[in-house]
Formats: sequence, C-alpha cells, structure tokens
Amino acid sequence: RLDTYKYVLGPEINGGVYLIGLTGNDKKDFFSDVRWSTPYSFNDLVKNGDQKNVFSLKLKNDLNLPNDIINLKDEIHHNCSILYDFLEKSDFYISNNNHYINFDDLSICIPVVSNIVEKRTSKNKLEILLQTRYKPSIDPKYTDKIEIPSGLIKKYELAQDAAVRETKEETGIMTRIFDEQIVLDKIKQKNGDITSIYKPFLCCQQLTGARSYLSITFISQYINGDLSENYDENRNPRWVSINQVKKMISDYPENFFGISLISLKEYLKYRGVKS
Repeated sequence: RLDTYKYVLGPEINGGVYLIGLTGNDKKDFFSDVRWSTPYSFNDLVKNGDQKNVFSLKLKNDLNLPNDIINLKDEIHHNCSILYDFLEKSDFYISNNNHYINFDDLSICIPVVSNIVEKRTSKNKLEILLQTRYKPSIDPKYTDKIEIPSGLIKKYELAQDAAVRETKEETGIMTRIFDEQIVLDKIKQKNGDITSIYKPFLCCQQLTGARSYLSITFISQYINGDLSENYDENRNPRWVSINQVKKMISDYPENFFGISLISLKEYLKYRGVKS
C-alpha cells in the first residue's frame, strides 16, 4: 500500500492505531499534536496526513486491558495462535465458567451503587463531582459520557460502604454518606443471618438500551483527598458548580450516562434547582 499512499494506518476499535506505515521525511509534522492513548489518536493522524494520502486497514480490536485478553479469546485463538497457546499454557484461560462474567450475557438486572458527592467552596457555593466514563473495552458505546461515581456491590457489603469505596477507587477522595441515608436498623436472626434497613436518596433502573442496571443512589459529602483518574474506569474527575450541572443537563443531556442523568435531575429537584 505504501507504493500508492504516503501513510498506512491500522485503526483500532477504541480510536487508537495498531499499525503505522509511512514514507518520506515528514515524520515530525505527521506525529505533531497527536492525542496519544485517547479515542482521538487515529483521527489526529489522518488529519495530519491529509485523508487522500492515507490508506486505512481493517478496523481491529487491540489488547489494552487484562479483560481484553478474555473478551477477545476467540479472536486471539483465530488470529494469534502462538499467543493463544502461550496464554493457555500459562493457565490464563482457566477452565471455569464462572472465572469471568460477561454481564451482558446475564438474564438478570445488575444492582450497583451511585454516589452524588457534594463539596462546598470557600464562598459556600455548592459543587458536584462529575467524571468522564472510560470503559472502551467493556462498554465502548457509552465511553466518554459524563457520569457520577458508581460500581458493583461486593458480596455482603453494605451499599453505603460500596458507594464510598467505589468513589475512593475511581477518584481518590473520601466521602461520607448523608446521615438520613445510613443504616436505620440491622436485624440478626437466630441462625446468624443479618439484614439491614436503609433509605437511599433514590433508586433508578435501566429498562432498555444500556446494560440492565438497578442503581441505588446516595448523596455524600466530600471529606478529603485530591482528585485523580482511575485509568481503567474514568477520565477527568472534576468539581462542577451546581448551576453549571443544571446548564449541562439542560443544553446537552445526551452527553450524560443515562443512570447518572436521571439521578442528577432528581438531585437538582431535591436541592431546589429546576433542570
């Protein structure tokens, strides 16, 4: 292809590239201002090379995260037999149906927690924690949507504890659930079973489209810590004023992840801010 085109690119399904071929001596211009390791890498290279000079190969998956090796097992077996044999001999592909769960294959609704985190500024203005969803391997359709921290509940883990833990894992900060949403009562039966009673801020459920989530949503207060990204899950965690959140939802609701959007709309009503 390089006999006909100046550049040959292999586009990767997450927006990157798995192969770059080029001729000539203009490498500096071709690679300038490319947003590497983002969903924009391929498009930036095409723009730099001028589309008529670029030949694009077949769109393929890339191995970015450990889960990709499991998700793309069949493709690895078909296209990369040596790699597949190595992974199998290394016991990476454990013969156990429950070793890895593809949630989209389950015929059940998946319970998760979500956390609306509040922070007061020095001028007593209210800000909300937002982040950009980044799960290109397991949820590419909704990657780059705006969301609030959320995640799965561990076995026998209190939902409130899960919300605090997930927020810490995703953004690096500590939060405290509002008092009215903490456990109201625990009941211990004679056989040792323990159940708890609590009232979250709200529950919302995905009925069509995205993954079948049932979200138990809490409101919490920022305690301490500096915001940081979790490479496997999110990008750009940031504090946004409550009025700016209202404007973002009003102007561009399609930019939000569905569960987060409906939770934030109800939160704005709770705070007396009409969306």
